[in-house]
Amino acid sequence: MYLLGLDLETTGLSPEQDEIIEIGYMMWDTSINGPVLIGGALVKPTVKKLPQIIVELTGITDNQLRDFGMGLKDGLLRLSALASRADYIVAHNGISFDRKFLTNAYTELNLPFPDKYWIDTR
Repeated sequence: MYLLGLDLETTGLSPEQDEIIEIGYMMWDTSINGPVLIGGALVKPTVKKLPQIIVELTGITDNQLRDFGMGLKDGLLRLSALASRADYIVAHNGISFDRKFLTNAYTELNLPFPDKYWIDTR
């Protein structure tokens, strides 16, 4: 069984107003009790400058987003490809935070949201 561990970093706490700036993931194989893929994607937000509190909390800088960030659509398509191979998505505070941000982003870009059961470790 594959579990897709997921963690988002955002420009704030409001899924309606703030944006995803990082999608972190790890695919865990329960048959070997270990990871088979660890990665992530920086995502360029539409805001010109990150709030200083977000830089301090996440360690992500405007320069990193400019130099290494991808478009949100590309990040979501990568996540969808991984989610299609997973049996479950696992995230801490995933139902009330990560899933809400992702639902809004997928809807905004008219992409199908991965139809997976979520395990929230909170």
